[in-house]
Parts: sequence; C-alpha cells; structure tokens
Amino acid sequence: MIMLPLIKMDFSILEVNFSIIDRFKELIKYKEHLVSPTALEEILLTHPAVDDAAVIGHYSEQNFTELPTA
Repeated sequence: MIMLPLIKMDFSILEVNFSIIDRFKELIKYKEHLVSPTALEEILLTHPAVDDAAVIGHYSEQNFTELPTA
C-alpha cells in the first residue's frame, strides 16, 4: 500500500470569471416534459430583483431526470 501525504489547499482566494457563449441543448427533458430554458429565463427576468438569468439542465441521478438549474 502506498501512503500519500495529506495536502491542504486554501481556495478562498480563488476568483473565477466565465462567460456563457451559446447553448449546448435547446430543450431540457424534465421527467416526460420538454422545458425551454429561454422560457424559464423570461419568467425569472420578470422579478424586479433579477438583472440577468441563465438556465441549464443538470442531470440528477437521484431523480433520474434533468433538473432546470438557474
């Protein structure tokens, strides 16, 4: 058995900026329904506290379906 030393790292100073260029998929399959991320973004943007929104599908192995994630 090979023992490796324990390495502690501090990521508190890590800052990451990213940009969303385009969608990978145009629809999210939630259970048996097809959901448009654009439609969900439009609903989110109607709230006065929301300046911008992006919705993607995230596969949940626990639920065996994609979940819309903003």
